[in-house]
Amino acid sequence: AVLRDRVHWLVAFYATLVVANGVRTRAFGMMQKHLAIGFFEPLPLEYFPYIATPFAFLYQADLAYGTKVERLNHETQLILKSEKHWFNGPMTLPPTMEPHYRKMMMQNNETRRVLGLEPEKDWAVFSDQHTSEELLKLSAPMSRFL
Repeated sequence: AVLRDRVHWLVAFYATLVVANGVRTRAFGMMQKHLAIGFFEPLPLEYFPYIATPFAFLYQADLAYGTKVERLNHETQLILKSEKHWFNGPMTLPPTMEPHYRKMMMQNNETRRVLGLEPEKDWAVFSDQHTSEELLKLSAPMSRFL
């Protein structure tokens, strides 16, 4: 969720760069014609801090004073509910871990019962072997295309 939020901010940042460059070119014309690519002239590098610094500041200000944390929580909940990831379904563990898992789950569920909460559902299955389909499902997205 945090990464998606940063991508949204960076897309807005680069869109602002393009718009600022378009406005600058429209208002002042081509300043360095030898750098122009058709009707497009790149934004001079010395202008970059004047655009990047406010974006970095606004990102942090939104985190500190805005609703960014609420939006991140909402995005996280959407990911957990609607997208299939390794952390949403049961995790496959080696059979040697089963006694420790059962002991931990018993202690955890006893604590939850004392607190008046429902017991936690099992989140692990135990197996020695992974099928090819399971390995593909757990692999990184790029390796699925290879």
